[in-house]
Amino acid sequence: MKYLSVYFSTILVLFNLSLSQDFDFNQSQQQAVFFIDSATIDGQDLDSNDFVLARTAEGLLVGASQYNGYGTDLVVMGQDLDIVIDGETYAVCETTGTCEYPAQGDSVLLSIYDSSSSQELQPFSILNDVTAESTSIQQSVTFSTLINEDFLSIAIVYDCDGNLGGSLNTDECGVCGGFGVNDFGCCGEENTQPDCNGLCGGPAELDECGVCEGNGIPDGECDCAGNVLDCNGDCGGGVTIDCLGVCGGDAVLDECGFCNGGGIPDGECDCAGNVLDACGVCGGPGIPDGECDCSGNIEDCEGVCGGDAQVLAYYIDADGDGLGDSSSEYSFCDASVPPGFVQNSDDFDDNCFSNVHDCAGVCDGSSVVDSCGVCGGLESAVDCAGVCFGSSSEDMCGTCDADASNDCVQDCAGVWGGSDEIFMYYFDADGDGLGSGDGLEVCSADISEGWVLNNDDAEPDCATNDTDECNVCGGDNSSCSDCNGVPNGDGLLDNCNVCDNDTSNDCTQDCLGNWGGDAALDECGVCGGDNSICSDEC
Repeated sequence: MKYLSVYFSTILVLFNLSLSQDFDFNQSQQQAVFFIDSATIDGQDLDSNDFVLARTAEGLLVGASQYNGYGTDLVVMGQDLDIVIDGETYAVCETTGTCEYPAQGDSVLLSIYDSSSSQELQPFSILNDVTAESTSIQQSVTFSTLINEDFLSIAIVYDCDGNLGGSLNTDECGVCGGFGVNDFGCCGEENTQPDCNGLCGGPAELDECGVCEGNGIPDGECDCAGNVLDCNGDCGGGVTIDCLGVCGGDAVLDECGFCNGGGIPDGECDCAGNVLDACGVCGGPGIPDGECDCSGNIEDCEGVCGGDAQVLAYYIDADGDGLGDSSSEYSFCDASVPPGFVQNSDDFDDNCFSNVHDCAGVCDGSSVVDSCGVCGGLESAVDCAGVCFGSSSEDMCGTCDADASNDCVQDCAGVWGGSDEIFMYYFDADGDGLGSGDGLEVCSADISEGWVLNNDDAEPDCATNDTDECNVCGGDNSSCSDCNGVPNGDGLLDNCNVCDNDTSNDCTQDCLGNWGGDAALDECGVCGGDNSICSDEC
């Protein structure tokens, strides 16, 4: 672990994470940088107190940048990679607390922290609205440790339900957040079906005869064909009832009504139809109104005949201290009083069990009057100079006075009273102290090695700036010189070691095979001969 700690101490931190708002996340060696083109809430640009945030799909904060307009850089922390030291693998993310941070290629969700409302708002894209494919997708980026050149535009808008940063979309039925067309072909709830008239969710139903919104079998009939029951109970039958004229049977009237009568009907006490009253008197008046038995008793408030329960005044005891609230009088039967009521009205504060209040009138509260005479003020009215209700305040550099015009400000690195500034830097590819190419505006506290403040390098790929005519950095023109030593010349050396660019004077071989030789054939055809071989002898 000794070597592991040394390794961490040599890591170069490219970006400063000091923020004026308290957003906590861990520093990581694996970082993705994104640049913001624009960020708006309901069409209005963010102000400098707002933040652009980055979270994992599980909601873990992995990046936060205070918005400063076009070019704001959002640095997203990733999962630190394992390292191998002396053959042993170390899980760096366990030390840095970044094991749950995004890895290369993971999706990272974006959001905006609106300081004016102290809300975190999500940017949603509503796709295919008012169609069956309508959906909403939260804006995200793909984590990549390479610099992401595409600038991001982030917009917080209202959804169809009027929620700023909301995700509701409109279904094909035109309903915000609706279910769309269900399996029955209807808009509305999942189980909404068409009625017998084909109207989705309509009230029409088939009656027992299969008629939509019909009246069913009419009263007095026994089926949908208009038939009636006969005396035998057969639907559509022809048998009738008699008394005497019975449909095939013996008709009998009750006891005192004759037609096969049989006396006083059960339950009656005479043929006049009288019955025994509650006190056992045939045809008697029963228990008088207002009484509950034949002895003249009445019911008490609990409904007990002859009972002694009575209605009394009760008061709410909300805090359970045994004392009632005088403003809450109720009448209850004393045999069934609900919980929380007492018979006295002596409570000073029925929401305070102890009936002890602090200077703010809070039950069992801890507020006291501070040195400035403010109840619960906790000396908050004392300014930094120690003056009650004074106007002095301490700026971010620790200076206490009443003059806001001299308050210190943050430099580009976020340091209050710091001296770092944003400059235009150029990349010095060959390390000669001279830059070239497109400039990059960066805070001087964040610039890395290899960037300079000038754009003066005429030869960005040659550290000595002395490229020869053969296009060789630090060369001597020899790599492309011809036989005369002329760079990129057209001189050629012939077989007689003569260098020029005229091929017509290149040397040739004589008859002996010597380049540049003068041997020639004589008239006898002999190379170098004197014609003697073929001359006439006299």
